[in-house]
Amino acid sequence: MTSVDWQTYPILRFPDVPDVHVALLDHPGEAPVGAGEATSIVIAPAIANAIFAAAGVRVRSVPLTYARVAKTLEGAVA
Repeated sequence: MTSVDWQTYPILRFPDVPDVHVALLDHPGEAPVGAGEATSIVIAPAIANAIFAAAGVRVRSVPLTYARVAKTLEGAVA
């Protein structure tokens, strides 16, 4: 353990991040299970935060459909 509190905890900066090498393996005999699904989990929170930054209201459930966002915005105006 090198840090005993948050003030001395070292935060990695982009120049400090090690190189990442990705290797996709071809297995034509197996069913596809995807390679990028894990990264899609951050999209909805990013959009919800953008809505909050623009309109000042939180959309707290997914999927973020037009109807759900519009209903949330209408509730904030009322």
